[in-house]
Amino acid sequence: MALAELAERIVRESPDLEVLTPAQFGIICFRVRPRGMTSEESLNALNERVNARVNRSGFVLMSSTRLRGVLSLRLCIPGYRTSTEDVRQVLELVRRSITEEMSQ
Repeated sequence: MALAELAERIVRESPDLEVLTPAQFGIICFRVRPRGMTSEESLNALNERVNARVNRSGFVLMSSTRLRGVLSLRLCIPGYRTSTEDVRQVLELVRRSITEEMSQ
């Protein structure tokens, strides 16, 4: 659970990410929300693309869900061997994926 709380802190510190549900039971739900992008349809599509890109990396399998109609990236950290560095690397992969998607 502490790793999900770490992920929540990192997401809260990231200007292009938004916490949708606080960390609970090792899970954090968040989404990509770049400044200036307000269309829910565009945000949902961007989050779907970022999720797919993250998963194609083979580093992690991140799921998604819908919360109140909003597509949410769902990071679940159940593994006892998962480290703080792993969590940081996943969120850095999310940030790189945002950059790559926004530059296309």
